[in-house]
Parts: sequence; structure tokens; C-alpha cells
Amino acid sequence: MIVILLSSLLATSLVDVKQGYSSKSGLKITPTVRWSDNNEGNFSYCVYEGRVTLYTDLSNMQSFCLDPSADPSLKDMHAYANDNKDAYRLDQIQTPVGVIKDGANYSICAQFTPSQPNAGYNFVVGCQTFTNKLGSHIEYPFINLDLEAIFNGLQ
Repeated sequence: MIVILLSSLLATSLVDVKQGYSSKSGLKITPTVRWSDNNEGNFSYCVYEGRVTLYTDLSNMQSFCLDPSADPSLKDMHAYANDNKDAYRLDQIQTPVGVIKDGANYSICAQFTPSQPNAGYNFVVGCQTFTNKLGSHIEYPFINLDLEAIFNGLQ
């Protein structure tokens, strides 16, 4: 069951968020992901209203996602082998107006997919919940995949 949830985590009810999709008043989120694995690969992530875990049924939840395989214009969603980085600031996403209200919880599920077939796993994913602070600003949530991620396809 967990494999089904993991494999569908970033694909279920995907809403491709592009510039101009939402007005200036939507929540802007620029996550940083801690990931100390030295494999080359891509990050992707989805934002959900409320609390989401790896065991949440996402079939009826609206998601707002950034995925470099679907949008090659994304610049900060890649890790290089042995790049001496343990933290990656990802491209910013903006949700539509009123989806995540001031003071409300929102969750981010981040995934890393290695480019090399011999990485020892197909992907790693983790979810964390945050609270939207009051006022118009950019949120900078921190997701620690080193501590909270679940691997798929360990060899």
C-alpha cells in the first residue's frame, strides 16, 4: 500500500503552476530541501492545503506542483553528483488566491529522483506540514529529506 501512495504522491491531481496562473495575492513558497546524498538527479514538490503525510489519500486533494521533467524552464530543481551541497533552495511556487489562508496549515511533499540507474533507489519522498504566517510575504519552509524521507526501490 505504501508503494502505491509513494508512486502517486506527486502525480495525483496535479495542477501545473506557471507564472500568471495565480494573482499577486496567492501564497509564494520557496522551499529548501536538505538532501546529503551525492547522486545526480531532480527534485520535485507539491503543496497541499492542510496536513498531508505519506499515508494520506491524495485522490481528492488539489495539489500545486513543480516538476522539472514537465517544465524544463525550472532552474533550481537539480542536484549534481558530488556537488558539495547538502541543502537546495528550490524554484518558487505561487498558489492561487485564497487557497492557503493566513494562519492555515499547508504541507509540502518533496521528492528526489536520481538520474543514475545504480543509485540504489528509484526515488525518495518526504512530507512536512507548515503554518502560513500572517501577511503578504514569501514562505521559506525547510524540508529535511535526510531525516524524514521514505525510499522506494531499495536494492
